[in-house]
Amino acid sequence: MSGSQRGSQDGSQRGGMYDCVIMCGGLGNRLKPLTHDTVPKPLVRVGGRELITYAIDLLGPAFIRQVIFAVDHHADQLQAWLESAALSYETRLSFQEQPGYLNAVECAMRESGAETVLFCHADEIKPGLRLDRALAHHSASGLPATVVTTYADRLYRHWVVSGDESSQRVTDIAICPDDYRRTPDQNGLVLAGALILDKAAFPRFDPELSLDYLGIVRPLIDAGELGYFVSPTEALFNISTQEEYEDAIAYVSGEPAGGRTRLMEG
Repeated sequence: MSGSQRGSQDGSQRGGMYDCVIMCGGLGNRLKPLTHDTVPKPLVRVGGRELITYAIDLLGPAFIRQVIFAVDHHADQLQAWLESAALSYETRLSFQEQPGYLNAVECAMRESGAETVLFCHADEIKPGLRLDRALAHHSASGLPATVVTTYADRLYRHWVVSGDESSQRVTDIAICPDDYRRTPDQNGLVLAGALILDKAAFPRFDPELSLDYLGIVRPLIDAGELGYFVSPTEALFNISTQEEYEDAIAYVSGEPAGGRTRLMEG
């Protein structure tokens, strides 16, 4: 592992092997009653293992060349975990220079040096998500960015996606719409914690709009340049609150829990 060596262009073009960035730098404020701000959220244990390992499970050596861990909060703990994890990928760290998701993405993209990079969140459990198919879809789309989506219930917990089915482009995103609390069993298309970006997408980013995720996706939506891929999953848990953490524990223990998705082929 190297935190300073820059990535190469080799094996990173459309249709080939890709770099994956796992986003690990969030503060996890809503989980502080659980972490006491002494453990980074990706290292919270769910079902006897670290939460971050569920993201790594979605990768495969047939399509991922290198894994970059974008770190910030409690970076030393994440670095120590990575050094002991003995992963079967080339790995490195990326350190963000300014607050916000947008800067973490920019720094990780520079660390990679690749033209196209897959970004995955470290705080979700989504078994069965087909990232290989998502990358193939992105490669064929001709668009500079693609979000991976799936179907889920409890839509008030998720970023709900509206899209044009004929062009498979995102037309809007609603953040955890509270109206869905009245219909918790209703299914809808939601973000599944994975984003594929080309370097060509970067001029669209707008830090004045937001330093976080919206500063990336909203300008792309407005320009008609954000595609979406619908993946099957067995379940989707975004571990951002104590309630969601408890639901995820129940799921990995084999008990009925909310947050499951409707199975659907992408």
